[in-house]
Amino acid sequence: MNRHTSENRRGVALFLLVAALIVAVIIYFKTQTPTAERAARPSAGPNAKEPAVAVPDTSLSPEFGSDTPDSIVPAVPDSIGVDNRPPDEAGAEDGYWNGYHDGVAGVELTEHDVTSNFPTEEERRTYAENYREGYLQGFREGSGQEFKP
Repeated sequence: MNRHTSENRRGVALFLLVAALIVAVIIYFKTQTPTAERAARPSAGPNAKEPAVAVPDTSLSPEFGSDTPDSIVPAVPDSIGVDNRPPDEAGAEDGYWNGYHDGVAGVELTEHDVTSNFPTEEERRTYAENYREGYLQGFREGSGQEFKP
C-alpha cells in the first residue's frame, strides 16, 4: 500500500472520530440541560396561585399625582389652517406654483377654484385676482413659453 494512502485513511478516520465525538457531546448537553431547567422552574398550571410572568408595578407614588402640569398645549381649533400671509401675496404665490406645475405637466390651461378662507369679501377678491395672475405667469414659465406681462 502506498504511504500517502494510509496517511489519508488515518486522517479521514481521525476526522470522523472527532466529528462523532463533538456530535455526541452536543446531544448529551442538549438532553441534560432542559431537565435541570424544568426542575428549577415553578409550574404555572391553571391551578397556580401566582402567574408565571412577573407583573410590573405601574402605580404612581403620591408625590407624582395628577397635579403634575402637562407641558403640551393643544392648538386653538380656529388656528389650524389659517393662512398668515396677506391675501395678495398668498393668491399670487398659490396661483404661480399651481400654474407652474400644470405647465410642466402639460395640462391644458383651465379655470381653477380660487376660493379662500380669508375673513372679508375684499380679501377673498384680492386673493382670487392675484391667484389668476400668478397662475398665468406660472403656467407660461412652467410650459416653457416666453413670459409677456
